[in-house]
Amino acid sequence: MKLTKGKRLTDLCCADDVALVDENDSVDGLQAMMDSVACWAEKVELSINVAKMKWMAVGNSSNGNGQLMMNGEQVEPVEEFRYLGSILTNNGNSHPAYQFIYLLN
Repeated sequence: MKLTKGKRLTDLCCADDVALVDENDSVDGLQAMMDSVACWAEKVELSINVAKMKWMAVGNSSNGNGQLMMNGEQVEPVEEFRYLGSILTNNGNSHPAYQFIYLLN
């Protein structure tokens, strides 16, 4: 994947985990992205478990008060969540979710 200077990453995908990021930091933009994902999923007969979905506004965004829907169900807003081994928080911080201790004999 090649990133172009001045462009922001809008999605991160790993196995069955997907994180969407709206480049305009708007709930409406994120809703449009989710609608697109729902449309694509329906075309390829992929089911989406809305109960496992979360969404979060990061930083000083005033958009954290919005509501997101997927297939007619409300997506739960959160202040932090785990993604690929890190805890992401709504103030923009992240830290390892798991610390491994290696015992040397």
